Amino acid sequence: MLCKINATVGGATDEKARAINFLRAIQAICTAPAGSTPSVASVTTPTASPVIGTAGSVDVIREVISNAEAGGWTASASSNVTANYNASNAVPYQVDLYRDSGKAAYPFRKLSFRSNPVHLFNGGYTTYPVIGVTYGFNTAQTATGNYLLVQRWNSLATDGVYSRNYFDVNFYDGNDNNDFRPSAGEWLIASTDRYFIALSGGLADAPGYPGSMMYVGLRTTNTWEDQYDDNPPLGSVYYSGSSRHTSGNGQNASMWCRTMGPTGTVNSQPAWYRIHNINTGSFNISQDISGNNLCPLSGWNNQGTPLNSFSTNPRYHWANQMQVPMLPGGWGMMRSRYRENTQVVGPVTDPTTGVAVPPAYPITFARNLQSSHNSGGTAIGIYKSLSGTDTFMQYYYTPGQTFVVNNEAYYAYAIGNDSTYRDLFLIRKY
Repeated sequence: MLCKINATVGGATDEKARAINFLRAIQAICTAPAGSTPSVASVTTPTASPVIGTAGSVDVIREVISNAEAGGWTASASSNVTANYNASNAVPYQVDLYRDSGKAAYPFRKLSFRSNPVHLFNGGYTTYPVIGVTYGFNTAQTATGNYLLVQRWNSLATDGVYSRNYFDVNFYDGNDNNDFRPSAGEWLIASTDRYFIALSGGLADAPGYPGSMMYVGLRTTNTWEDQYDDNPPLGSVYYSGSSRHTSGNGQNASMWCRTMGPTGTVNSQPAWYRIHNINTGSFNISQDISGNNLCPLSGWNNQGTPLNSFSTNPRYHWANQMQVPMLPGGWGMMRSRYRENTQVVGPVTDPTTGVAVPPAYPITFARNLQSSHNSGGTAIGIYKSLSGTDTFMQYYYTPGQTFVVNNEAYYAYAIGNDSTYRDLFLIRKY
């Protein structure tokens, strides 16, 4: 499924109504059968709005771009989002999804969305209308056991190693600066049995912040990984091209994997590894000891200073052991608006036609240490493409245009509602 949604249509000005619209639309897309046209009636108050097709109804799912492939997921008994909502609800509303993993030790892959677990519906959710995203694996279909959706954000751990079965994709520190939220404007949502992708920032709209990209799903694997039954090849990237971020939010990536030592010996168990923007003052980095925040997906700090040395020692900057996932080109392939610097990624030449077209750079996951490494893989269904001003990029593409990459159709979509700072991604259209 590849769709566009807008949680604020139909007069949904209340943040709680928008959250319900957002969650219901995601659930409908992720669980939609192939060939179907998912729809969700906009809720504007705690009382359900008219059913789609009746007088006054407005569909939150604004466009179904492609439905040849199913959404790929099933809602578990842990989901509690309904056609209306209770403004006094004391627990987060959540959409909890599952599907088979292909791995005997953890037979279910998990993907969950929930209203802000820190600022609940019966409290100050209108101040912090963030949607939390958690993914991982479990022995059960529901959010239970080691995949328990607790009422807190819980994303960081020493050396990137975790004992639990989940990872919070867009962890934040409690401030109102997280971009995955049901603000006004358009979102592109792609869901299959292999991935979930969300991008915000149609230029004609105003999503609150100038764009974000989220990838949650499978990655390609090394052959030696495939023989183990406890390592579903999961990966995530969350990129925010907007405001300043503190130690818990902004740009991060994760992967669940086994690693291999220099003699070819595979470690005894898999673990989570991640990169995360951090307050560098805590780590006494010689290149930036002033406490500025780093962006691991662009290589710039919040003062606009390039950190050239991280390519040789990435672990010191991320306080863990996963390599920067944007390749090729090292730092600079992704840029953020608040650094007041547009890192331009230009076109390439189509070898068949000779025409200048947007590039298609894979998003790569890897743990690169001589003592214990995993060469990782690439995200499925998404490529990073152009960046720069909207005028510059539209010399080489038309919004919504389809390109062929490795014999598959990809839909071009740019994040960012500021015409000066935009990032183009290519999303598999199938």
